[in-house]
Amino acid sequence: MKVIFSSDVYKKFRTYVLAIDTEISFLGRVTKKGEDLFIDDIELLKQKVTAGNTILDQEALGVFYDEIMKKGEDPSPWKVWLHSHASMDSFFSSIDNKTIESFDLEVPTDNWFLSVVTNHAGKTKVRLDVFSPFRHTFQNIDWDISFDDPSLLTAAKQEIAQKVEKVEYAYRDNINWREILERMKRHRLPANIILPGEIV
Repeated sequence: MKVIFSSDVYKKFRTYVLAIDTEISFLGRVTKKGEDLFIDDIELLKQKVTAGNTILDQEALGVFYDEIMKKGEDPSPWKVWLHSHASMDSFFSSIDNKTIESFDLEVPTDNWFLSVVTNHAGKTKVRLDVFSPFRHTFQNIDWDISFDDPSLLTAAKQEIAQKVEKVEYAYRDNINWREILERMKRHRLPANIILPGEIV
């Protein structure tokens, strides 16, 4: 299993982390893609922060979930907590552990939460907490950044089709490489390049 950030989300996350000299946290949306977990959106909510702590405003959190449901969207994918330790090392502190426990929905199925901690230096740790049917924490999960851009890929394929031509060359073992090199020398190679067999 690997956790994958979309490039836009990671860029936003890093920008906000570096824009403040204290801790800061976000709520993130995650979707499953095969064996991987894909973080495709993050939201900055009202919070109180210090150099060593970030506390999400519970009222703002409730309003956020209400707004999602009013739009007819499913709030359940919003199960990622991302935060920064600013200039300190990246690790999950005892305060972080309490915050993570607060996301336990106390339901028997699909009850898990993903957490990310980073710092100004970019050191990042990811963990997955399963609350039921058994309690377990998966530490040090691998993570990556996805640079997939469907619109850019479509545009790239269109431009390649217009400007790039594939050609097939049959292998020949009688190619006159000296003639080719001589031609390259006359047209492109600097004058000080000496071909094999020439006298200096």
